[in-house]
Amino acid sequence: LGRPDDQSLRPYALLAGPGNRIWMGSAPDYGKTGGTLASYEPVIDKFQSYGNIVAGCSPVSLCWLERQQKLLVGWSIEPGTGARPVASKGAFSFFDPIALEPTGITDFGLSDLSDVRSLLATDDGLVFALLSRRQFDGEAAHTGRPPALALIDPMEGRVIDHQPLPPACGSDLPNCLFRDQEGRFWGM
Repeated sequence: LGRPDDQSLRPYALLAGPGNRIWMGSAPDYGKTGGTLASYEPVIDKFQSYGNIVAGCSPVSLCWLERQQKLLVGWSIEPGTGARPVASKGAFSFFDPIALEPTGITDFGLSDLSDVRSLLATDDGLVFALLSRRQFDGEAAHTGRPPALALIDPMEGRVIDHQPLPPACGSDLPNCLFRDQEGRFWGM
């Protein structure tokens, strides 16, 4: 399909269905900051990009919130190779796939929010979020953050629980939460 726009380069997240589109979250091209959320309409073979939703951040995880009929987007401070991050923390945002507009940005009360690396919605409307941050080019080692798992209630806008993961899990865990055919939740 090719690139959706001149800003996006590394797609991290794909989600099919909402608004009869394929949704993609991407980090930016070399030397740039701020990735884009893009949608692709297969019927008319057309991309549409939505940039600068969270200033200086890149959308790296997506999930569908059935009850709210919205996308939940996880954001990272990740810049393109050769650029330094310009944002200080990641974020969550909501996006309406029918109106094609962002509808809010939040940290769900997580004061020192790392990058939102993976999202997984449950049948009861809750969301598991994997939070971590790797050290980016030109950054000091202390900028990295170890992984943690949060359980979020997006309807109430709050974190239910937040736990660090053991060091054996590693530190760079993009899009590693998934659900198998039996409905069990997994992380890799």
